[in-house]
Amino acid sequence: MFSLHIDTAKTWRGGQNQVLVTVLGMRAVGHRAMLVAHPRGELRSRAEEGLEFLPLAPMTEMDLSAAWRLSRAIQQLHPDVIHAHDPHGVAMAALALSMSTMPVKPPLVASRRVDFHLRGSALSRWKYRQVDCFICASEAIRTMLIGDGIDAARAVTVHEGIDLGHVAAAPPAPLHEELWLPHGSPVVGNVAALVAHKGQKHLIEAAALVVRQVPDARFVIAGE
Repeated sequence: MFSLHIDTAKTWRGGQNQVLVTVLGMRAVGHRAMLVAHPRGELRSRAEEGLEFLPLAPMTEMDLSAAWRLSRAIQQLHPDVIHAHDPHGVAMAALALSMSTMPVKPPLVASRRVDFHLRGSALSRWKYRQVDCFICASEAIRTMLIGDGIDAARAVTVHEGIDLGHVAAAPPAPLHEELWLPHGSPVVGNVAALVAHKGQKHLIEAAALVVRQVPDARFVIAGE
């Protein structure tokens, strides 16, 4: 199978990591996978040498120029499936497919990793109507999509993967020394953007319960 993966973000967060894990994982089992991403983004800089790459990033959600370039690439490459990993990527792919003159167009798959309701604007409704299948990171996200009007048959739950080899190879962080924590104390780490929907407040509430039974436990929150 030949899949085209689109992510328009310039920054590096969990979503971009998951795109890279997906593309490399598909290549590892013998499938062809090509990445469409921001030419100056972190995803591009972290992709390995030899990975098929198309530098492309829309300036706005309705960037017709970027969509036209993607449409031409799709017609030349003939991918079996197009996988958009972020909302701007969905819009660009939907526009590109609408411009295509291919007799049979590849299906459009969209990842959904956030528990936000779909926007009610005309553009949002149009672009998500073009999606053949939503890949939801949790059953809660799938339930929310169905509640927003997406047909249940068009939404599946696929939990995100972790490259265990990459994690095992990473050197341990010397948090006890760097943060002057008691030697041997258990450390609970949280790495996420400091925004309400990441739920750090729930972690803090849980910490208050944990320290009653594990008094020397320490909780470290890192984010921006």
